[in-house]
Amino acid sequence: MKIKLLSAFGLPEKAPIIAVLAVFSALMGLGMTADLIAGENRQWIGLILLAAAFGVYLFFNYKSRNLTFKPSPVDTNKKYLISIIPSNMSLLNSIKKYYPNLQKIYFIHDNFSNDKVNEVKKEIKNDKSLYSQAKYLKVKSIQEPKNIISSFDDILDELKNDSAENDDILVEVTSGQTLASLTLYHLSILYKIDVACLVSKYDESNQVIDNSTVPTTIKFDLKTV
Repeated sequence: MKIKLLSAFGLPEKAPIIAVLAVFSALMGLGMTADLIAGENRQWIGLILLAAAFGVYLFFNYKSRNLTFKPSPVDTNKKYLISIIPSNMSLLNSIKKYYPNLQKIYFIHDNFSNDKVNEVKKEIKNDKSLYSQAKYLKVKSIQEPKNIISSFDDILDELKNDSAENDDILVEVTSGQTLASLTLYHLSILYKIDVACLVSKYDESNQVIDNSTVPTTIKFDLKTV
């Protein structure tokens, strides 16, 4: 009960007594100031102000619940692609086939391996002209955001030295576990780089419909709908 009461006034559970007194003093001051402004026979203004405050609360609460997403096609003329290493050859080929003009692909990875991942790593190692072999792409764990951030910054530094523009770069978040993909997404937004994901349609059995996969620009906007 104490926790709920204090939290209702914006106070933590262990708030000192002076903080509690300060909050109650401020509330009393607000009430007395409101009485002074309203004066006699104008108390109805309080109802209008209360309704206005509640209306503003409802508006912003509704707005925050509507995260709109309008799918749009990706510019397939990108020259550079940044992603977490795909978990299998099928995903690698799916990502790669939509961008015929790629000059360099940067896949961030760690020591995790199985037969399918090793097959992808072997493919990357055999094609040094397309896949970056930079040591900074290998991190201790791709589930640690700071590792992703460090590699991402190194990639951008290298691309900047090659005179690449942000419009030439694409961040792909289809591969990689959730935390790594979220890190890449926020980095792309921070640096104003396009971010994409392969989006597919599914049938009633929750199976991907053939030829329904489309590379889609990922960008969310908070707005009312």
